[in-house]
Amino acid sequence: MEPERCTNAGLVDLLDRVLTKGVVLNADVIISVAGVPLLGLSLRAVLAGMETMIKYGMWRDWDTAQRAWVAEQQRLKSFTTNFMLKGEEVRMRAFGTYWYSRGIYQAWRPGDVCVTNRRIAVFRKDPPEIIFEAYYEDIEGFALEKGEIVAKRDTDILHIHLRNGAVAKIHSAEIQALKDVAEREMRSLRSHLNGRPDGDAERRAPTNILSNVSTTNGYAERQMECKMPR
Repeated sequence: MEPERCTNAGLVDLLDRVLTKGVVLNADVIISVAGVPLLGLSLRAVLAGMETMIKYGMWRDWDTAQRAWVAEQQRLKSFTTNFMLKGEEVRMRAFGTYWYSRGIYQAWRPGDVCVTNRRIAVFRKDPPEIIFEAYYEDIEGFALEKGEIVAKRDTDILHIHLRNGAVAKIHSAEIQALKDVAEREMRSLRSHLNGRPDGDAERRAPTNILSNVSTTNGYAERQMECKMPR
């Protein structure tokens, strides 16, 4: 195929051609002095738009990593936008499950386990909902115990012992790290409260959510949903 010269093509046409079709550079260069080869250069390069590169199987790992990072940021932003309290900061977040029991319904419900400087919560993005939350002031302590989750035995389950005697159960592949972060934040908060005259932390209700408090297995769960504009 003979190349054709287009005298009407401009810089915009050239860029469009490169981005949509791509350019392949394949060159072998040998530099010689007095007939003696000294340097060799083997060049293999492809120049094209990202959509074209991914279409032909290049940069797929990068594209997958970027999409995963964007999804991660969107999930974190969703929690921050809908359920964060004033002055609250996320210390760690990981995917996990929470043992949900209400009447005859008992199951491990999946969600994002969020450990903040005020509480530990299990959050679902769609629909936006906090499945479980416990403030550090209401927690007696944490303990890792072996249990069974979906036919998996001898699995580490985080037991959250509340001051009212109830126990909440959370599981995650990063459960040890979540426990360590939660214990650290709880110690930090209690150390701060011990220096306050009132001995208690000020709780501020979220400004953009509705709260329905119900009691399940002897402890309070707060079900939250976003306010929808009328």
